[in-house]
Amino acid sequence: MPEELDDAVAPACGIAGIAGWLPVARRAPVRSDDRVLVLGATGTVGSVALQAARLLGAERVVAAGRDPVRLKRALELGADAAVQLEGNDLSARLREACGRDGPTLVVDALWGELVSAAAEAAAPEARIVHVGQSAGPQATFASAAVRGKRLSILGHSNFALTPDERREAYLELAGHVASGRIRIAVDRFSLDQLPAAWAAQGRGGKAVVCF
Repeated sequence: MPEELDDAVAPACGIAGIAGWLPVARRAPVRSDDRVLVLGATGTVGSVALQAARLLGAERVVAAGRDPVRLKRALELGADAAVQLEGNDLSARLREACGRDGPTLVVDALWGELVSAAAEAAAPEARIVHVGQSAGPQATFASAAVRGKRLSILGHSNFALTPDERREAYLELAGHVASGRIRIAVDRFSLDQLPAAWAAQGRGGKAVVCF
């Protein structure tokens, strides 16, 4: 690992960090004209994905999530716009936030009805990289959206990677984190604060117990 990498942040570069990095760096590499929509940008995976998309040269990056405080942080981390997932006309709001004819790349950590809305909002020939199902294990897509727009739905799982692929991805991301180009927030706890650490990770944060 890079010597400059903070010991408490190093674990967060693992599962969650790699799951945010690889969708835009390898599975559907960001192009300079991409308008990237990150569903679940308020979590660690989504936060890494939006920063990575910005770092890799996306034209526009839009964060979507439910937590207004974390959406504000997403803007501070480089998102051009933020969309609250609650409320009506979600597809229209996602398309408007992404600009032109909608997102060309969707990083989805949610699934369920939210990714269906993103498909409706997506531009022709957009790519959707699916990495998580926190909003539900099943999603329904309209034929007109998938077939008519010729959308590509791509799955990603860290567990499908070889050890060498995981190592390479980890070191790539760790280098960006160590240099400050990508930031990962962690909550630090001492050993006698284990109950508080457990509660914190249950709320969706990254809790690190420091000895």
